[in-house]
Amino acid sequence: MKKFGRTSLPPISLDEFLRDFGTNPIGVSPEGDERAALALQQLCLTRDILGNWALKVVESGMQEQHRNPYDVTSFVLWRSPCWMLRANVWYPLNENTPAWAKRAAANIYRIGHNHDQTLISCCFWGPGYQTVTACAVDESNSARFELTPSTTVDFGPGEAIIYDAFCDFHAQLPPDQITVSINLIGTWPSAKRDSKIVDLDSGRVLGSASRRSEHEVQLSKAMQRLAELRADCELKMTSPHSVA
Repeated sequence: MKKFGRTSLPPISLDEFLRDFGTNPIGVSPEGDERAALALQQLCLTRDILGNWALKVVESGMQEQHRNPYDVTSFVLWRSPCWMLRANVWYPLNENTPAWAKRAAANIYRIGHNHDQTLISCCFWGPGYQTVTACAVDESNSARFELTPSTTVDFGPGEAIIYDAFCDFHAQLPPDQITVSINLIGTWPSAKRDSKIVDLDSGRVLGSASRRSEHEVQLSKAMQRLAELRADCELKMTSPHSVA
């Protein structure tokens, strides 16, 4: 894991970003990933990229969003043969309103995991959040990895982090206020092994992150359903027609 402070370089447009990195895979060399991280920071200084994307979605008749493979908190902004550019909306858990609870339930926090592709993230909007990180030292034991001691990293506005495929583990903590990150994720073929869900304190492997989608989708749906039931109950309790 490598973190970058806020850049002093000028903003660049999405077209400029694509011109320089549109056909370059990430996760191939540390130097290439660092250049991509710095360029992503410059791109995130262009504040209208989400607005332009939303306009594109509307003009396409919502077809882009219909092809979104992620949940309601993630949006694919651009795809290339080598990577995708994705926006993630992170909701705090300290808002006690039914509508907010539905959105926050879609975010999965405090689950230690790695990725099977290099991930570069930049804090685009909001105050940011904290993430607990550790690095794999030895993965020879399939039931328990040897990890470096976990550390808590502050991820603030304009900052970027590179998570190397497989070796970097992290567990995101909920933000105090709504935060949006822009992520550059490799999509070129990687080693044929699964990313993992682990306990960052003990290194114990809890499951496969590559095959976690069905489990986490079901978990997320269950959490969303609970939030909806809670919202319905609160609505009935506050309704002027409710029976005491």
